[in-house]
Amino acid sequence: MSTTSFALGIVSVLCGFLFVVPILGLIFGIIGKRREPAGTTLAVWGIVLNAVVLVGWIVLLILLIVTGAFTVIFRQ
Repeated sequence: MSTTSFALGIVSVLCGFLFVVPILGLIFGIIGKRREPAGTTLAVWGIVLNAVVLVGWIVLLILLIVTGAFTVIFRQ
């Protein structure tokens, strides 16, 4: 679980997946941190990477909505 979370975090950062992959990475990281004491470091890194990607996408989405650029993108 910890390794999966870390791998999903790296993939999310490199490929820029929107919500599904980082959310799954967070879930795997939290479960891995609780169940695998040896994989705590990987779980924490997975949680951090996935959280950063999610926060980044949420901030970008809010900026697009506030500036009105979101509606211009979907009108075309």
